[in-house]
Amino acid sequence: MKSCIINRRNKTSANCDAIYRWLSSSSSNSKVASTQRLARRRLDVAIVGLPNAGKSQLLNVLTQSPVSAVSRKRHTTRQGILGARTLMDQNTQLLFVDTPGFLRRSDARTEGLQSMVSAANREMVNVDHTLLVVDAARGLTRDVKQTLAELMQQALLAQGRVEDAEDSDDDMDGDADDESANENEHGDDVHVSNDGYFDMHTQRLSIALNKVDLVYPKTDLLDIAMELSDIAEGLVKAQFSGEQHMLTEEQIDELLPPFFYVSALKDEGVDDVLQFMLNRATPCKTWDIDPEHSTSLTEEERVEEIVREKLYRCLHKEVPYSISQRNLLFEVRNDSATKKPGLLIHQEIIVKSRSHQELVFGAGGRTLERIRETAERDLAAIFTCRVVLQLNIKLMSKSKQRNSSL
Repeated sequence: MKSCIINRRNKTSANCDAIYRWLSSSSSNSKVASTQRLARRRLDVAIVGLPNAGKSQLLNVLTQSPVSAVSRKRHTTRQGILGARTLMDQNTQLLFVDTPGFLRRSDARTEGLQSMVSAANREMVNVDHTLLVVDAARGLTRDVKQTLAELMQQALLAQGRVEDAEDSDDDMDGDADDESANENEHGDDVHVSNDGYFDMHTQRLSIALNKVDLVYPKTDLLDIAMELSDIAEGLVKAQFSGEQHMLTEEQIDELLPPFFYVSALKDEGVDDVLQFMLNRATPCKTWDIDPEHSTSLTEEERVEEIVREKLYRCLHKEVPYSISQRNLLFEVRNDSATKKPGLLIHQEIIVKSRSHQELVFGAGGRTLERIRETAERDLAAIFTCRVVLQLNIKLMSKSKQRNSSL
């Protein structure tokens, strides 16, 4: 699946040709850079969108690791999660922040999730680029378009990543030269992407139309892209209308977001997104995540993510949203059968009522066992060893329930 950039001055034949070329072609593997010594590069990307647009699934595909919980329920992601994809042959690290599904503030108050709106906004401030994920199968209602416009506006106001000028890593090959050192004369933390006219007028937003495999006819995708492109054009013009030097039509075109047609579930079209991000990476002094890792989450936090995903998949209605988790044990032990190291993990699932306790347990304990078995299998794949996972259900005391409701 290929990307498509909507040209405002020719929204018919050229773009129809582009989308039909995309429909008739398959994703091609990105060409790798030559193995010559390259300056270290980096791009910080916020993945944003409405609830259940497929952001977490896309993050997991981009990082090639299940770093974020995925389910069909809204608001599975409760806090921003940092994932990374490091391509050593290109000496480049892409940092991805998967934000909670963006809500209109009125909806957030209704659902008691005000903090999630603020979290999504915060994550978008200090990034180099924003990837807006849109559920193409859902359609564009008035409310959806209004919320997507708010997200586009936030993306256009991004200030770029912040790096600690004093924090350099001389042990890693490929450090950028002095011209790309992101520091000032005082050694302060600095934004590395927003200094100067050129940087301020750099494309900061791209749009991924996700779940395209569910859209029929496929030409409907072009209508969605054109409608969103019109919204983006209006926002770009409004942002730069008061500047001393007005933007030319060509400059406006350069700021408009490219569109990618993807199915994160089927891993289709994602290579195009990845290559686009790699091309936009800029020189840096540091990588925030070890190149051998795909996330900043600790081992215990990854366990929580995996178990929480299974809770969302196996439970219904409001139950998963009122559950909390606590890791009791994460221990490396030798497997008595294979004589190889394995993991023994104990986690507590804390519920607020006896009815929820019964629902999590299930008839004859079958629901809890299904959660345990599927989580244990995923954890074994992540940690590449045998994992023994034990889950216990605990009823929250009434005093703690009162405190949590304050």
